[in-house]
Amino acid sequence: MEFFSLKKFNPHVFVRKNHPLTKYKNVTMEDLKDYPAVFFEQEVNAVNFYEELLNLKSYTQIIKVTDRGTIYNIIQHTDAYNIGTGNIVKEIGNDSIVTIPISENIPKIDVGWIKLKNVSLDKNMKFFINVCKNYLKSE
Repeated sequence: MEFFSLKKFNPHVFVRKNHPLTKYKNVTMEDLKDYPAVFFEQEVNAVNFYEELLNLKSYTQIIKVTDRGTIYNIIQHTDAYNIGTGNIVKEIGNDSIVTIPISENIPKIDVGWIKLKNVSLDKNMKFFINVCKNYLKSE
């Protein structure tokens, strides 16, 4: 397999618009420890590498869900947060969730795409990758 980076992002937290942390311009991992973290997990035995990287296992409140809609509902109606790129797709997002940069020196989130080595991309794949590149250029 080959990985092709499109853009690297400084991590942000996604929280509800009226979350207690929205009074800050930036947050630290220490600021987050009293709030539940909610993460997307595709498979029962999947490893969340970012969770491992940030050592969130020491936190007492972690919620794992299997669909993105549930993450958004939990964030919109509780003090839970999620960590991500900080990008909210305007066409599918709403204004009840905001992002706050994490101010600590933690690894950037590398957004990209993968393919099998020695496998050519068809025109639809190339088109989709270009759409992603153009979207990320505007962010």
